[in-house]
Amino acid sequence: MITTCIIDTNTTFAELLKDRLSHHGTYEVLYSAAFRRHIDHDIKDILGNIDLLILGVTSEPECLALTERLINISQAKYNIIFHDITNGYELLHLLSLGINGLIHKTLSYETVIQNIEFSMANKHFICHQTSGYLIGHLQERHKANVLNQLTQKQKQITEGLLRGLSYKEIAILNGISINTVNDYLKRIYKILHISSRSELQARFNKNVNSMYI
Repeated sequence: MITTCIIDTNTTFAELLKDRLSHHGTYEVLYSAAFRRHIDHDIKDILGNIDLLILGVTSEPECLALTERLINISQAKYNIIFHDITNGYELLHLLSLGINGLIHKTLSYETVIQNIEFSMANKHFICHQTSGYLIGHLQERHKANVLNQLTQKQKQITEGLLRGLSYKEIAILNGISINTVNDYLKRIYKILHISSRSELQARFNKNVNSMYI
């Protein structure tokens, strides 16, 4: 049996978690008003004597800062975050705190419970909604890194290709001829060390979709 601490601004959500996880053990249940008032006293003692910490997190700066502090204080074996965050950068920061689970609140309660158990069994778990936001962020970051090698006009041509536009459409949008588009493509391919449109698309997807499967 384990001792669990559930901290969330949504008391209904926390109570449901408490009820559904009751077979795991005993609980210390705190809500936002309580743990913010007693962050340096009661909460520190509690977080030093639990096995599982469940944090409900939003994208508010105060909440993110407090989450980082609680994780650092916690001596729990399992630290799991429930969130409604869609910003991939913020999610990556949460992962950097060394948590065991990152689970989105849009999931059904049944799936939430399963995801908690996955987190505890496998030590690290990211639900599919969260991984989708992370992959989207990583793709955009990877894309930006690749595009930084190109001039502004080369970026515009490349963006057109990635959007699936034809050479004629790219030429019209950029006010140039199709032959000029082909000249740009030759330079772009040379800079990126590729030889085709399919390789260009693959370059932007490389190693990203597999990172959080």
